[in-house]
Amino acid sequence: MLFSFLIYRNLYDLGLKISALVIAYPLSFTNMPSWTHLIRFIALEDNQIHLGQLVDSSRDIGLDSLNGQEISAYLIDGTIFDGRITNRILHVKQLLSPIGREQCDYIRCLGLNYACHARECNLELPKAPIMFTKPRSALSGPYPASINIPKCAQDGTSDYEAELCVVIGKTGRDIPEREALDYVLGYTASNDVSSRSFQRATPQWSFAKGLDGSCPVGPVLVAPSVIPDPQNLLIKAVYNGTTVQDGHTKDMIFNIRKQISYLSQGTTLEAGSLILTGTPAGIGCVREPKVVLQDGDDIFIQISEIGTLVNKKMADFSKFGDISNEWNDHVQTNGTPPPLPIGNVAPEQIQETTNRGREEASRIYMAQEDLTSKVEMETLFICGHDNYNIPIRIYKPKYPEILTSAMKFSIYVFYHGGGFMFGTLDSEDAACARIVAYLDIMVVSVCYRHTPQYPFPAAHNDALDSFHWVIANIEGFGGDLTNVVVGGISAGANLAATVALAHTNGHIQAQETLRLRGAVLSIPWLVINEERFPFEELSSREVASRAQCAEAPVVSSQVLRFFVDFMGDRVREAGATDPDVGLTNPKMLRGFPSTAIMVAGNDPLRDDGLLFAQRLEKIGVAVKINTFPGLPHGFRRFNQLPSSRLWDELMAENIKWVFTGKTATID
Repeated sequence: MLFSFLIYRNLYDLGLKISALVIAYPLSFTNMPSWTHLIRFIALEDNQIHLGQLVDSSRDIGLDSLNGQEISAYLIDGTIFDGRITNRILHVKQLLSPIGREQCDYIRCLGLNYACHARECNLELPKAPIMFTKPRSALSGPYPASINIPKCAQDGTSDYEAELCVVIGKTGRDIPEREALDYVLGYTASNDVSSRSFQRATPQWSFAKGLDGSCPVGPVLVAPSVIPDPQNLLIKAVYNGTTVQDGHTKDMIFNIRKQISYLSQGTTLEAGSLILTGTPAGIGCVREPKVVLQDGDDIFIQISEIGTLVNKKMADFSKFGDISNEWNDHVQTNGTPPPLPIGNVAPEQIQETTNRGREEASRIYMAQEDLTSKVEMETLFICGHDNYNIPIRIYKPKYPEILTSAMKFSIYVFYHGGGFMFGTLDSEDAACARIVAYLDIMVVSVCYRHTPQYPFPAAHNDALDSFHWVIANIEGFGGDLTNVVVGGISAGANLAATVALAHTNGHIQAQETLRLRGAVLSIPWLVINEERFPFEELSSREVASRAQCAEAPVVSSQVLRFFVDFMGDRVREAGATDPDVGLTNPKMLRGFPSTAIMVAGNDPLRDDGLLFAQRLEKIGVAVKINTFPGLPHGFRRFNQLPSSRLWDELMAENIKWVFTGKTATID
């Protein structure tokens, strides 16, 4: 108000009309000096990209963006080089890198520019700046932009490097050190994301450090008037809440003045060029234990006077989706498996034909592997809470009765797959008997109700009711309640996860002696409603298995929609049982038992299993993962595939593993 009063007083003394004051007030903003804290952003008001001066420059807008806090900015007219602040306020929908690729002339980077970093790498201090470059395609922004590792570098060696980034504001060549800072437009934070395997393969680092998206920059460009001495800044990297780099720019071997002067010798340093000025000690590849950027990780680059550059390493499992030679060979020999006759045949007829085929295949395998002589079977009908008689079949090793009467067998409760539409007790004989023959355990196979005759949540109710029955009665059949595992295939894995979650959260009345040792989820379908699928947890929608494998053989996106359509309207409603168990809140997953997950690479459901595995790992659940790259959902039905035998071996191995893993108990 003091500023406006002075304008009024001066105008009054000059005898001007008061209406001139109305014009003068906004012009006072338009003619303000250049920006001090510049951001580039998409505005909530018009969904367009703008430049802006932060209204509140004291805020750490990187953290504000992460936490969903409102960020306001005065619109800047012009470019980052000549923009002037207006009085129009816009609100940030999404932060972008302060400089766009179209304005970024060149990205120069310095290696080994902190003595502490050189020492941790057991390297001599450089005599001159060591420069490498990144292409403009490496440029990325702050959160919600993510760190996306290309397929070629998805080998577990991706690393972070916290760096101060200098943006050049005017073009120069042969710049003296004393004038170097006059060429600086501003300072921001950056992360020199690096592939250590590529870096070790060659003495030139540009390829290893120049992959697309490997140069996140932001969140704000701070003017030299705010940072007159760039050698007086704290710089940190924080990985998943733990500080892994903690340095100071005063420890640079070659300071900013020297860098600009050196890099401009005989070379035109154009406006818009970026200089990444080196990283302090603490990079992941030399730490003990080593730290690498994993899917779902948070990495914060924090620099005093600038704030926090926040990025997440997002998942990309698309490398598993490329069709394998094994499958190509199979198709060349046997032809492409025929698709389900969706739309041409009634679902009940498809169900009957499929079940008959699965039962016949099971009978053949039982005979070929002589499983009948190794396993005894007993079929029972148990009463569910709505008086439906649920068929179950109990499989045990075939020993002399005098031995089995005194033995207690570990218990594997199994739910078959088939899109909630297919499957019978007979169709699962071979799979269940094979497990008994491998492991000398008891298997309880549950034939829950199927669509289209019984929509959701009938199958889930049967799964829970059958587990209730098992824990109440199985000791009378020789089962050991201190060693129980649940498991399933595809839709059955959804049921197994639902049962394990109910047990974990105390929704199943447990026997005092019950110990749920683990879950075995094979090619699991854990997100039924595709509109709820967490595409945002992946580096892009295109790499998601729901998109990449939409036309996969055996089970395609069309087949999944077919199955969902017959689950009924209640599958989309919020209820006591959530069919999208893969999206369970992490708090609800705490105490979940050890989990083994097997996925097929060329399967729309691949990411259901892998993302669920990440959720469990993040909260400390023991997880074991097996992938079958390039194979479709349900490939085990093709006995000629070499991986079908491996599937059987891993199924037994995984069940054995969870029996010895962590325990979820209810007191």
